[in-house]
Amino acid sequence: MTGDLVLSKECQRLANISRLTMLDMAEICRETMHWGGSLSSMEIFAVLYKAVLRENDIFILSKGHAGPGYYAVLYNVGKISHEILMTYQQNGSDLAELVESNSKLGFVSSGGSLGINLSYASGIALLVKKTGVDKQVYIEVGDGEIDEGSVWESIMFASQQKLDNLTMIIDFNHLQSDGNTKNIIGWDNLKNQLTSFGWVVHTVNGHECLDIMNALLAENKENRPKAIIATTIKGKGISFMEDDNSWHDRKLRKKELQLARKEVRILVGNGE
Repeated sequence: MTGDLVLSKECQRLANISRLTMLDMAEICRETMHWGGSLSSMEIFAVLYKAVLRENDIFILSKGHAGPGYYAVLYNVGKISHEILMTYQQNGSDLAELVESNSKLGFVSSGGSLGINLSYASGIALLVKKTGVDKQVYIEVGDGEIDEGSVWESIMFASQQKLDNLTMIIDFNHLQSDGNTKNIIGWDNLKNQLTSFGWVVHTVNGHECLDIMNALLAENKENRPKAIIATTIKGKGISFMEDDNSWHDRKLRKKELQLARKEVRILVGNGE
């Protein structure tokens, strides 16, 4: 199965409208927000929720600091209300800065403690496979997160268990909280490494919705788990944030908010 061009354009519009929604959230948020990793993931979230996830499928956001972008997309596809969205980071809110497990909202696992959720997703996928249920498990991790040894233990486990119902999406934006990934642990050979560990691997432009959709919907006949390496730009869609790691977690000043809103409105207006 391959993606549809019209649907991919709808996904792109959803991604950019959700960037605008994040700016609305910033106006009511007194704290800092994780901009960079949310904006780099926006097309991934949009494709998942607009074109891929079925009613029984499971998605886990392991890089929980991308929560603001995730909440924005969920709002724009009708999964959470405006009333709930506007409680973001308020006392008692279900929408913490880092995603927290919440059965009411369908958040399967907490994110933020990086490196733990691929093992959890693998366990769910194994249970589903053993019970014969038609259900796919998707998880997004960060390229800094895969520095963690527990991730590679899970990669080996999923391969050995032939978890062809598990898809790991890597937001490969080349930056993590401590700097450039190549200066910490470089992943230039990541596709070959994952392949050698027994995974089916696709590489995509993480801001091209049709590419993401085709990789996610590609039929997996190899009885192996699937990995999608999505090359992205941290801070994508707001020019002064792009590839600037200071926007990993920061608060927008009023003039910055105005400029960001102007830029994203142009993206939405152009249908990009």
